[in-house]
Amino acid sequence: MQKYLRREFFLSASIIVLSFVVFGVGVWWYGTSLEKVTKEILVDRLLLKKRTEAIGVLAQFKSEAPVAGAYQKAMDAILPAEDQLLDFPRWIESIARARNLEAGFSFQGGAVPAQEDSAGYIGFTMSVNGSLSDIFGFVKDLELQTPRFLSSIDGFDLHGADAQYQFSSRGRVFFK
Repeated sequence: MQKYLRREFFLSASIIVLSFVVFGVGVWWYGTSLEKVTKEILVDRLLLKKRTEAIGVLAQFKSEAPVAGAYQKAMDAILPAEDQLLDFPRWIESIARARNLEAGFSFQGGAVPAQEDSAGYIGFTMSVNGSLSDIFGFVKDLELQTPRFLSSIDGFDLHGADAQYQFSSRGRVFFK
């Protein structure tokens, strides 16, 4: 009988231990599976958030498209074609003559071609000689009276004395 009880005890204990082992493996497997699913849900939510933001930005772009079209038309009116830049030196010289200044102008380097989203440009240098007040008036006219050219002055030098001054500058003129 003792042998029988001992065998029953070991059999019952083995079944209980095996049950705990199976239960532990099941809990471990379920935990790793749950962690994997949780990560997938977080990734999906992040992707959904990014897509929602992208749709919002797209809607904003669509609502602002008419305004951008008006700006595009204005930029097209301001920016000449590259071959129309030949009139730019004549325009500079006409402003200088109106102010009784001697002017020199030359394009510098090669043109940077226009891209779909940015204007092209070509560098230039110019110099004008005359009285200080006429040079200031020339620069003011250059800034305010640009009829169909968009230009920027990147640097300048002003030197002279008494009644005779020289204004030298380098800059860029833009085209479409």
